[in-house]
Amino acid sequence: MLSFEIFHKNEIIANGNYMDEFEPNGKLFVIPHSLEEGLKLTAFLSEITKKIQKMKSKNELYSNITVGEYSLRFE
Repeated sequence: MLSFEIFHKNEIIANGNYMDEFEPNGKLFVIPHSLEEGLKLTAFLSEITKKIQKMKSKNELYSNITVGEYSLRFE
């Protein structure tokens, strides 16, 4: 299980975990700090999931991911 924080314009807006034990693609669990930010994260999480799956399929190390104004940083 990997823990991460999601940032928007250098402000933490959510925390979460990625659990790759769930096959075939793993699961993201996200706790937004507000309902408004949670709604904005939906499209971002779709892109994040794709990028994590790509890293996993290539056996790459998990690294920070940025999509537009949002970034995910693994702890």
